[in-house]
Amino acid sequence: MHDYSLRDLYRDIDGPGDHPLDAAQDALDQAVRKAYGMRVNADPLRFLFELNLSLGQLEAAKSPITGPGLPKAFQGLQDVFSKDAVCLPK
Repeated sequence: MHDYSLRDLYRDIDGPGDHPLDAAQDALDQAVRKAYGMRVNADPLRFLFELNLSLGQLEAAKSPITGPGLPKAFQGLQDVFSKDAVCLPK
């Protein structure tokens, strides 16, 4: 065990030069933006707050909520995938 907190790790980013955690954080940010359909110039906190409000309204109305990504009905169906699209089964 290294006994580092997240703040300790992120504090290293504040120093000069490139840090591997910068690249990892950027990749995570891009993946989250893509998964949720967030525009590149969107304010992440505002986007997530508004998303949370809309999901709360759906939940209160007992409406179904589908998370980002491929719906469960299509997961594991390898024949519906191509390298650039998801196609409906024949």
